[in-house]
Amino acid sequence: MSDIAHNVVSTQTFSSLVLLDSGVPAAPERGKHYVLEKSHVVIGTSDAADIQMPPHVMEESHGLLQQEDGAWWLFDLTKTNSVSMNAIPAGSFPLEEDGQIFQIGKSVFKFLKGKGYESECFAELYHRDLTDFLTNVYNKRYFHLMLDKEVTRAARYGRPMSLILIDLDEFGKLNKTLGQLAGDAVLKETAFRMQQCMRNHDILGRVGGEEFSVILPETTLDQTREIAERLKDKLRESPCVFEDKQMQVTLSAGIALFAEGMTGNQLVQEANKYLHIAKANGRNQVAG
Repeated sequence: MSDIAHNVVSTQTFSSLVLLDSGVPAAPERGKHYVLEKSHVVIGTSDAADIQMPPHVMEESHGLLQQEDGAWWLFDLTKTNSVSMNAIPAGSFPLEEDGQIFQIGKSVFKFLKGKGYESECFAELYHRDLTDFLTNVYNKRYFHLMLDKEVTRAARYGRPMSLILIDLDEFGKLNKTLGQLAGDAVLKETAFRMQQCMRNHDILGRVGGEEFSVILPETTLDQTREIAERLKDKLRESPCVFEDKQMQVTLSAGIALFAEGMTGNQLVQEANKYLHIAKANGRNQVAG
């Protein structure tokens, strides 16, 4: 699940970058793997950048990776010699060797040439770091990082965003009666069905034992309610199956819309308040 920049490239195998240091202490992005599937890739802090970095570590559009005649070059878009290779600043560098390390602003990257063993390892390790091993959706840690990022973006640009908090109804009883393997099967099937309802920019994570959550950028409260109802109906449309057991599973959901001045935690608390209302009103429903 590495970040991908789309477009057609003339090479037969894709080169990639690994983020060694974002320039922010203890930053979670360290080790992030970016596959270079474009002939030109802009690195910066802008939302329009192909590889987006945290604020204040570089300019909005700082570096450009460009493929010319099958070879990659790194250019300093700021023309301030704030791009360096092996601590030597310059306006441009060829990326000729596997493992070359370069710096843009405060961020340090490693260039991996082609689809080699090291590139595959970084991609796999990064995937494991951000996903839940059972359901293959984002894990709680990474989900909350993405939530903070989307809250910051919504606040900066005055755009709508919302959150759905989901809890499987009476999951503890099912787990106790049918066993943990059956419970795991339900969790995997739930995540699979939810993913079928997601739009490209929606962010689904498992945030607790039987709790899932969805970040919905550019989404009003009415649209969020429609999506939550669709998730509820998708889960209930047919039983989950494990071995010879058919398990009818339902969910309750609370929804909340980001408001100016809210933090990510406050948005979660608002959605959680309505989740409790949905549970108290009989489960298998959406509140908010």
